[in-house]
Amino acid sequence: MPASGEPLIEPPSLSSPCWFQERRSKYPWERDGLDHTKKRLPAVKPYRAWSFSRPSHRRGVRECDLLATTPGGIYLLELKGHSGRVVNRKWTWRFHGSDRVRGLKSPLPLLDWKPKELRQRLLWADQKIGKPGVRTPRIEPAILLTDPGLVSELGEVQRTRVFGRDGVDSGLPWIWRDLLERSPESEPQRTSCHRDSRRSPGRLRRRTGGAGGAHSVHEVLNDSS
Repeated sequence: MPASGEPLIEPPSLSSPCWFQERRSKYPWERDGLDHTKKRLPAVKPYRAWSFSRPSHRRGVRECDLLATTPGGIYLLELKGHSGRVVNRKWTWRFHGSDRVRGLKSPLPLLDWKPKELRQRLLWADQKIGKPGVRTPRIEPAILLTDPGLVSELGEVQRTRVFGRDGVDSGLPWIWRDLLERSPESEPQRTSCHRDSRRSPGRLRRRTGGAGGAHSVHEVLNDSS
């Protein structure tokens, strides 16, 4: 036990049967958001999640805050750590903090870009492993505002696909309860998501023949060929 008397808390492991993470993020707010989601993710299929945060210097999907498969769908989450009270004026978000106001161009117009780019990489991976006819799933994008003290006053349009932390009255729907835990709309969708979650590691393995974990996902998305 540390000198402060506080119990020593072991950091969550980077990998588990359903969670694959290349390395701990260097950003505290991103680590907090990932840990918030990870501790709610059941260690059963079809729940699986991949996280990799390597910066990009070229066009394409080079970084992914969180890619998750659940019974209700497959989601690509973008994490934002801004604090304070957030309002919008048209397509500009303004975070009113205790010391200053921070502006952010609304991420919504670009929200669909990463899932589409990722889907193209999955198609490319299918070609590489000799399965060009495998169904490529739809990937739904979403934004998670991770700060526990955030209060949202975003307008109806600007809060589309924007989520906050579970257990916090931020004015936003909760990331786990209202998105990742959501039941599929139909039994065929449940079966499809279960199948896609099983296939994803193999499809993202490319030519390596290794286990379908964070490293193989990272390798496919960052391959320059």
